[in-house]
Amino acid sequence: MFCKSCGNIINEKDLFCSNCGKKKEFIKCKNSKFGLFWAIGCNLLIFLSFVWGIIFVFKFESPDIIQSDDLKQYMRIFNCEMLEMEQVESYIGADSYFVTEDDCPYFVSYAIFSDIDKQNSFMTQTFKEVGDNGHITGGSKTNINNKFWEYSTIGDSYKKVVMNKNSILTGVSSTHKRFEVKKLFESFGYEYEPNWSGFKFLGYALLIWVVLYLVSMVGILQKTRNKGWIALIPLYNIWCLSKDILGRGWYCLLFLLPIGNFAFKFLLSYKLGKSFGKSLEYCILLCLFSSIVWPLVAFDNSKYINLK
Repeated sequence: MFCKSCGNIINEKDLFCSNCGKKKEFIKCKNSKFGLFWAIGCNLLIFLSFVWGIIFVFKFESPDIIQSDDLKQYMRIFNCEMLEMEQVESYIGADSYFVTEDDCPYFVSYAIFSDIDKQNSFMTQTFKEVGDNGHITGGSKTNINNKFWEYSTIGDSYKKVVMNKNSILTGVSSTHKRFEVKKLFESFGYEYEPNWSGFKFLGYALLIWVVLYLVSMVGILQKTRNKGWIALIPLYNIWCLSKDILGRGWYCLLFLLPIGNFAFKFLLSYKLGKSFGKSLEYCILLCLFSSIVWPLVAFDNSKYINLK
């Protein structure tokens, strides 16, 4: 409850305001419909965008198995023939095994398996060969649910191997021709790429979160100094808010520190509630669920009390 004359917090049992001494004439704090709908709508959009973003980021569909005829046709573009090799001791277990001819500028092999144990054994051997690459200066390793493996190294040469379902594609070239080998893997989808659509949804969630707080700051700064437009000025908006609520503008520098930013956020939220006559429970909710409660404080009919 607030005194109608000075905006001071008063108890319902008191007959007079402790600040101005006038007889009890209080107004009850009411949430505005705009603040309520703004808080619920934005937080719902943030939640949905975040969930969809996480789902898409971790969503991965293995590419289709390469057909041997398609691989042969692709390699002919670079004047390379793919030959099907007979079973030899070091490659026992492959149903089909194709390699490039000796006159090809780089080595490419493609094996198809029906026995998972023999495929894993072949994959382990190939991984060792890729890792044995002299002075390694770069590379990457990816494992998606043990169904899609990708391993590449850049050293004395460029080596890359991908296991996709029941197939294994290997490429070896000199470092200056590695882009041609990479193009081979990319052409058949044997190149892991993050699902950027997921990051797009996460970006939407972050953007809505920023807009939510900016609009809330407009309402709060309009109450504290009748200049809501200050909220649109980066850094200066936090400085002014910190000065109005905490009494010192430089406290906002804590926001730049790894742990200090959390302390600043909780302290600012708590003191924000006190500056608008909120109860202890309400202030705790401000600290824990600031994205929901800040808009309510910004647009309700509570008055700013200078506690500095």
